Amino acid sequence: MAYQKNKTRIGLFYNLAKDFPAEDNYSGDLHLEWDSQDTIDDIKASLESLDYQVEDFGDPKKIFKNGIAGEIDIVFSICEMQGYRFRESLIPSL
Repeated sequence: MAYQKNKTRIGLFYNLAKDFPAEDNYSGDLHLEWDSQDTIDDIKASLESLDYQVEDFGDPKKIFKNGIAGEIDIVFSICEMQGYRFRESLIPSL
């Protein structure tokens, strides 16, 4: 019987621009660093082509859900978050 390596499980976290509609008083660059679904699909497909198992969590606040730590081995985050200091490093640090 051949040895079967378990795939590394990557948790994918990101913000989609469409999830944060701009209000009239926001500047035009509000969504510059947030992503489209096409970008996320490309990242996920690329990681899967390298033989990783990708768990698509999306919303970075899901990292606080009980049990997530047991579902993933490593985090791939392109989150920007919003509203507080050091927000871009929050998901990788957890």
